[in-house]
Amino acid sequence: DGDGKPDVLVSNCSAGGACGGGISGVVGVLLSYGPTSKTSLHGSGSPSLVDAPITFTAQVTSNSGLVADGDVVRFYDGSKLLKTATTSGGIAQFSTAALAAGTHSIEALYFGHSSLKRSSAVVTQTVKKYATTTALISSLNPSLSGQAVTFTAHVATSGPQPTGTVNFFDNGLRIGSAVLNSGNARLTTSALGLGSNSLVAVYVGNAKSAKSNSAAVVQTVQ
Repeated sequence: DGDGKPDVLVSNCSAGGACGGGISGVVGVLLSYGPTSKTSLHGSGSPSLVDAPITFTAQVTSNSGLVADGDVVRFYDGSKLLKTATTSGGIAQFSTAALAAGTHSIEALYFGHSSLKRSSAVVTQTVKKYATTTALISSLNPSLSGQAVTFTAHVATSGPQPTGTVNFFDNGLRIGSAVLNSGNARLTTSALGLGSNSLVAVYVGNAKSAKSNSAAVVQTVQ
């Protein structure tokens, strides 16, 4: 029954009984499931940010006493092996700053041994990108028809400096794109139509920085 204690099934037979003529005795079957283990797992914090260190702690206990030091615990992200660790005082730990943005199913698998069964536990770790803000300015507003105007998008964050592409939109239509350089992306155009033009810059994000949109800048062309 999994409690670590033996179970005994006894069958008695006598001569001429259901077991067959001339048989007499006792049949004993010993069913022993052996000691069982239990693994618990927790992370140092979820959600976390990209590149921020996270520590996963697995605690292994047994109904037969202490778990021996040096027993193997493997940490997985889904089916991907992250780390093989060993127990000390029933504890195995794994630290990493390499988890990509997204949701991760982290499993700690205690391998057990000949006298102690294996067990496992799973936690969900959410890793977020750094939030960004995008601001857009015009070099000349209002401007004259056919006059070149430079729009500068500045992308800021509390994390690593954003890299990647900024798309520029005029009244919802993309009019060009530029690559960030030291947090700034610039687009120069002389093709804006007469009247009011609603310009928006959209930073597309990257593996560490989240997408963001600027507030609209109304460019007046006379």
